[in-house]
Amino acid sequence: MSRYERLARQPALPTVFAYEVIFRIPVRDLFAGLYQKVERATLARARLLAYKLAKEKARPATPRKLAVLESLSSGLVGPQLERR
Repeated sequence: MSRYERLARQPALPTVFAYEVIFRIPVRDLFAGLYQKVERATLARARLLAYKLAKEKARPATPRKLAVLESLSSGLVGPQLERR
């Protein structure tokens, strides 16, 4: 477990869920450092994709895609995001 806490190793998905069951703590809290690293990378990638998409010629799905990417920045994700 300490290797995972120090980000020296990344746990396999079944291991992640096993720790959540054992400790009864959400995965994002158990592996907070790894979660924050992934969160920052995901948000940076979303901003880059939104920037590139906004520069391209608009297609019918472009507004929907931009809305999803922009919702990541506002914290509105998952089931809260209305499907269009």
